[in-house]
Amino acid sequence: MVVKDYHKISIMKELFIWFYSNPNTLPKGVPATVMTTITEEFYPKNPTKIKRGEWIKYSPMYFSFPPEEKYKLPEELILVVKRQKEVLFDFLGFHRDIKIFSDRLLNLLIENGLNPQYEKARLSIVNTKGENIAKQPYYLLRFCRADNELFAFNENSKIAARGLKNIFLYPDLHLKEPTDRNIFVLGNVLPDDYFCYQNALVVKKSLKEEIEKLCYAPEIYSVSEFPEVYNTCLKW
Repeated sequence: MVVKDYHKISIMKELFIWFYSNPNTLPKGVPATVMTTITEEFYPKNPTKIKRGEWIKYSPMYFSFPPEEKYKLPEELILVVKRQKEVLFDFLGFHRDIKIFSDRLLNLLIENGLNPQYEKARLSIVNTKGENIAKQPYYLLRFCRADNELFAFNENSKIAARGLKNIFLYPDLHLKEPTDRNIFVLGNVLPDDYFCYQNALVVKKSLKEEIEKLCYAPEIYSVSEFPEVYNTCLKW
């Protein structure tokens, strides 16, 4: 029993969560997702108009991977950002299975064992005038399979998410078994569920240190800190 607890603590201690907690105090160059739209085409006369094909209907829970042709992610997409002169971020948890990465971060994550079951689109980032505001290449990834099965979600220590019914946080979230992978993506169990970890990245300590050296303004917390941070952010 003592050995098992030590094993759990040791693999829990090295896990961290990258999550931007307060949309009102984001670092310069990191847009709030509510100020962005993803589209296949930019309309100068109506810059917030959205064009999306059948790909948006793809559900990782119900459809096979890779998706059939009509549900495949386009090769290129556009992120329209309001009220930003330039974007500097390296990671943006956009919505559920969709995340945005800089080229440099994506390469680092792939080197560290990123789950390969995703689709990728080149991403142009523009303001509402249609002007490019990105200083580096970006990609939009749609994760078709998550890493939930690798983790133990302890029901005995779970904490209720503030103001959300039957939604929980896990202060002792940990891997079931040791793994050489250093990066993990968690997703919803059911399509209509809300999951507190869906717009975050889970990383090991070694990768956290590399991210802090390479990336712009990451906001990273230990798994034990995350529940308090998350519940505080829900006040905003």
